[in-house]
Amino acid sequence: MTGPRALARTARILLLPYAYIVLRLTLLGRPVEQRRHAFRPFFEITQILEGNMRRFYAGQILGNLLMLVPLGILLPCAFSCMRRLPRTAAAAMLVSCSIEAAQYLTGRGLCETDDVLHNTLGACAGYVLIWLLLLRHLRDH
Repeated sequence: MTGPRALARTARILLLPYAYIVLRLTLLGRPVEQRRHAFRPFFEITQILEGNMRRFYAGQILGNLLMLVPLGILLPCAFSCMRRLPRTAAAAMLVSCSIEAAQYLTGRGLCETDDVLHNTLGACAGYVLIWLLLLRHLRDH
């Protein structure tokens, strides 16, 4: 089988190991500490602009952008209802909010509003990438 069905099946299968990797990076691979949060929007960008630990915060931003790029690629390939950017962005935001809430509730990591923003933007970048490469051809299937 080739075409849209095979693509959807493959994307659905790839979502499972991808979800495990994200869980490993954000929760399972972290020690339990105190519950921490940072709800000040654009904190990391502000720190970079002020010259505070530029490499660290740039790495945090880049990592959060890149972490959900695959989600922005896989969701619209796996599910035809996700072939619109607003739906994929909303799903990515929900996933990111769930990660941040789980980090806060378990004390594994820092719950940050910036992470939600950067994760969502990363998923949108993945969506745009796959749209340019593939989805516009599958839109009518």
